[in-house]
Amino acid sequence: MPGQPRALMVVATKQHVGKTSMCMALMSACRQRFGKGNVGFIKPVGQRWVETKEGARIDQDANLARLHFGLSDPPQNLSPVIISQGYTKAYVEGRVDSRAQWERIRRGFEAVVDSHEFTIVEGTGHVGVGSVVGLSNAEVARRLGIPVVLIGTGGLGSTYDELALNKQLCDNLGVRVSGVIVNKVRTSKLPMVQHYMSLACQQLGAPLLGIVPHTAGFDSPSCADLEHLFGEKMLSRRDAALRRFNRYELVTTSLRRFMEKINREPPEQLGRTCFITHASRVDLIMGLHTHVMNTARADRFECGLILSGGVQLPASVCNYLSRSKFPVLKSRETTAETMRKIAGYTAKMDPSDPGTVDALISQVAPHIDLELMLREVRKGSTTHVAHEPLLDAAVAAS
Repeated sequence: MPGQPRALMVVATKQHVGKTSMCMALMSACRQRFGKGNVGFIKPVGQRWVETKEGARIDQDANLARLHFGLSDPPQNLSPVIISQGYTKAYVEGRVDSRAQWERIRRGFEAVVDSHEFTIVEGTGHVGVGSVVGLSNAEVARRLGIPVVLIGTGGLGSTYDELALNKQLCDNLGVRVSGVIVNKVRTSKLPMVQHYMSLACQQLGAPLLGIVPHTAGFDSPSCADLEHLFGEKMLSRRDAALRRFNRYELVTTSLRRFMEKINREPPEQLGRTCFITHASRVDLIMGLHTHVMNTARADRFECGLILSGGVQLPASVCNYLSRSKFPVLKSRETTAETMRKIAGYTAKMDPSDPGTVDALISQVAPHIDLELMLREVRKGSTTHVAHEPLLDAAVAAS
């Protein structure tokens, strides 16, 4: 694209760093800066897709942006290439036209950029993802002529190592890294990470655009996510499908001890705890159900229950649970496997839950220096490999 870039690509250093959250926050900030109708979005290469009402396939992150921000661009422009099951093998075997897949990206990108003042381009995973089909994030950025912003996570040492590794591939292809954002930093470490990462980014050759604190709760799966994870429909409180839990607690104790705990702690102190117990523990199930039904503060009881083991519940118990005032879910997995799956699950933003999306955006956007980012983007999309700072200083002094 001739002249100054009117787009940038947002790329992660690894999985689960919050890249999509950053894209949504940048979209929101740029819409305030340029006007709601003047900011476009595209995810050139996607992997997980959904189907629109019209039957078109679209990457789920592109669909999130489309629905949340009311984008009118056609799905084929927002999500031109989807790496679905079998695509990679077909490409390696020569059954995919590499020119055709690139042409879809080029047409989609040009259509979005031409109709907006600025465009956010979301990458797929880290810088090298997509290499097997000739469409790594770095290669796509190079071909589109746009710079990259890298999203890391955590603290200092390993975070810098991951940033440096990803930047090296960009450098090798001549793609300019316009800045770095470090996400999910512990609040207690914010001053330290801000200070030392600012210095480290000078050595990296890319400015620090923001340090975003970790916010508890947003990574937790909703009841709807748990339904999808376990492949089972909720037994009660379908209206609480978007509820998220702050903690999960395994219950293997006696009914008496469990009820003593429940009675001892007020609902607000329990918070959003999801109890997990084996489906054969009808005593615990009915004890919790009866307690909540009989308490005057049932509406403030925001806990949940997951029944593991895949045991068929008696019809009478199912009937009681259907009237429960708290969400009840099932898992066919063992209790241990149920806990493991929950611990390993990373929740994705849901377009049907705009309140949570907006809340996450409001937590992230204020920590990003948008004006610095835009100034860096205007510097162009290509770069030279950075020199060592000490060597630069020695050359300047000679």
